[in-house]
Formats: sequence, structure tokens, C-alpha cells
Amino acid sequence: MKNKKRTVYTDRLITAREAKGYTQIQFAEKVREYMGNKFSKGYLSSIESNRRPLPQNYIEPFAKILGVSEDYLCGLTSDKNGTAEDEVKPTFDWRDMTTEIEISQLGKYEGQPVCIRRKDTGMQYWGIVMKVPEDQKYSANVSGIGGVSGDRIYGVHTYGVLVGEPYVQIIAITPNVEKLISISLWARLYTAYESMYQQQMTLRQVLNSEETVFVRMRNADPQIYSMYDGWYKLNETKDFLVNEEGRMLPINGCGITYNCYSQGIDSYEDIKKKRRAEWQEKKSK
Repeated sequence: MKNKKRTVYTDRLITAREAKGYTQIQFAEKVREYMGNKFSKGYLSSIESNRRPLPQNYIEPFAKILGVSEDYLCGLTSDKNGTAEDEVKPTFDWRDMTTEIEISQLGKYEGQPVCIRRKDTGMQYWGIVMKVPEDQKYSANVSGIGGVSGDRIYGVHTYGVLVGEPYVQIIAITPNVEKLISISLWARLYTAYESMYQQQMTLRQVLNSEETVFVRMRNADPQIYSMYDGWYKLNETKDFLVNEEGRMLPINGCGITYNCYSQGIDSYEDIKKKRRAEWQEKKSK
């Protein structure tokens, strides 16, 4: 496994670091002590924000400092101290799906929906194939959604599929879309693809906004994000975000324990009306 190029899951890196109680500065100091070379807080920040990949020779030190396994950091097992070999491989029902797509051929499906499943962990990701990037190590980018709340999409993100990536299986969706995903959710997925619905907000943008914002917790624990993810608005004193249930989040946690997303350019209903008007115009010609 160590001879193969691996990619660290930044959400797991952040969660493990925060679980240890390390700030980015403190963790960077730990890495410098362990490696005996320069490693700055800024470099760590660029890794955690996916602006730079973590060098292969840093994966083992990161795992040891954080007290987790290398395979866990790389998304190869759900057990913090486990290995990919120990992971129980889930079984799937492929009846509603077509033949597996070769990763090298993924670029031919541009603009079409696909389902990505990691063979090793069973993680599932819905998305639409985007333009094949210039970097030839990637077969294609797949843009999808992190979740849906009411008529809003949050967490729009892109997954770069590596050529020769051994742990990914890509499946095209059949025309019987309703068997796999609701029509309304499917329409919103296209909405995300066309308008890149929401943008992550800075703390200053949140403080200056009078609109409701979508909060997405940075913790990977499903019990936590299922409890706190949702729409919030600033209270009058601008020191807490409050949702309809009265649940409160301190504003100084923005960008640290949770991220905030804007409402987007148009609502889902606005986009539907726009499409309907365009269709009526074409029909009348």
C-alpha cells in the first residue's frame, strides 16, 4: 500500500487534528519537531483547504502525531486505527445501474450523470461529469452536491477522478432515474451543475449579511452534522447564529468548527420558472 500514491482526506485530517486539540500553529510545530525540517502553519492551511496536496512522505508522520492509521487518513477504512485490509467490503445491488465505466473513458460522459462508489469503503457520490481538466493525471472532474435542504443545495463540490485510481468504480445511471434518486433531487443536482448554487462565506460576509445562511459542520460525525446542518440567521447582537429550532452556534466558530454558505443566485423555484419560460418561448416559435 505504501508504494502506491495516496491522497489524504482533508476532512479527516481536520477532524483528527481538532480531536487532539491542536490549532494549525500547534500541529505545524509538532510536524516540525517530528520531521526536523521547516513546516509552516500556512503550508498546513493550504493542505487543509485543498490548495496543495500533502506530500507522500508526510502521511506517516501526520498519522502518528494524530494517533490514527494512515489508511484512515486516506479514506481507505472507516476505523480510525484500522487498515484497508480489515475493512468489511459492503455488497451492492447493481440492478438499477448500467455497465461499469472505464475511468480512462469517463471524459466521454461529459454533462451526464454518474454514480461514483469507492470499492474499498463503499462511499457513494452522485454527480455530473464536468470538463476533462488539462492535467492528464485526471480522467475527469465530477461535480455534485453535499446535500439538500428544502429547495436549496449546499456543499457543491468537485471530485477529481485520477487515471488508474484503483479504489474507484464509476457507474452510469440508467434512464430510470426515479429508481435511484427522486426527480426533485435530480433536478436540483442539475441546478447545482448549471449555476454552482452556493458559495462559501467568510466570517466578515456572514456578519454583514442580512440573509439566512446555510451551515455545514466540519465534523465528520453524522450525529453532529445531522443535528446542526441547516439554515441559520444572525441574532440581533451578531454573536450567534440561530436556526428555527432555537439551536445556537457561536459566530466565532465560522470557518473553524463549521462553514457558512450563501443562498445562491436564484432559488430552485426561480430557476424552474426560468426554464419553463424558455421552453414556452421555444415552443411558440
